[in-house]
Amino acid sequence: MTGPTSVRQFADRLEGARRAVAEVPGASLEVVESEGQTVLAGRGMGDQLVTRNSGQLPDGIFCANDLLALGVMQSLAMTHTLRIPEDVALIGTTTSILPFQPSCRCPPSGSRPRPLAGRQSNGSQKSSTPRIPATAA
Repeated sequence: MTGPTSVRQFADRLEGARRAVAEVPGASLEVVESEGQTVLAGRGMGDQLVTRNSGQLPDGIFCANDLLALGVMQSLAMTHTLRIPEDVALIGTTTSILPFQPSCRCPPSGSRPRPLAGRQSNGSQKSSTPRIPATAA
């Protein structure tokens, strides 16, 4: 599933997929252009796929981005009864929705790593760390 091939990233991904398929004897590639690059567009594409006879389902789906892949996954696995990857393999090609994206920037090269807040580099507590006194009930 691709976006408009007038967009270079989609054209490049499609070319890469074509090259990979050409290296596998007997493999084929069906190109389907999606109407959008969203989760909703992916759901619609997944809904269209399940209307095919079981022998006409692809072995795998290579999506132009992770949002399309997420929508296809929601359609196939949650709305319909197909299992991923047992029935259909699914690939997204960006890291736009990974839950473990870094939330901090790496320090510039040459800078020394700083200890975590509230800890000295030797593991002992900093004396300036605020302490909450225990209260008697």
